Amino acid sequence: MSIDPDSVPENYLAEGDSLLIAPLFRGGGIARFTVQRIQNFIGTVVLQRSGTPIIPALGQLTLQRGQETVASPLNRNGQFYFDTLAAGDYSAQVRFEQEVCTFSLTIPESEELFVELGTLTCVLP
Repeated sequence: MSIDPDSVPENYLAEGDSLLIAPLFRGGGIARFTVQRIQNFIGTVVLQRSGTPIIPALGQLTLQRGQETVASPLNRNGQFYFDTLAAGDYSAQVRFEQEVCTFSLTIPESEELFVELGTLTCVLP
């Protein structure tokens, strides 16, 4: 049994497109195809010290929620990219040179393929 990969919407990923089943004579079978929704989250991080913005070029943004931890390197402009995050609240940490800055981040519910989180500001002590 198989499914046509082109029939799966672009924001979903099917883990395999065929299954071998062998039902008994006059029997039936259930074929389950695992499909995962893909969603991309993009944005920019800016650190702030005494009102002065600092771009954490080539730093790292780490998100943690429960036991799940995911990280994204930051490009020269402080931009990040994550895929397939669950909506909800995360503890966020930016590492840049010797600096570590923590803040809270809420990932919104969305049906969009690309979700722009905008500019996230973390205030350094």
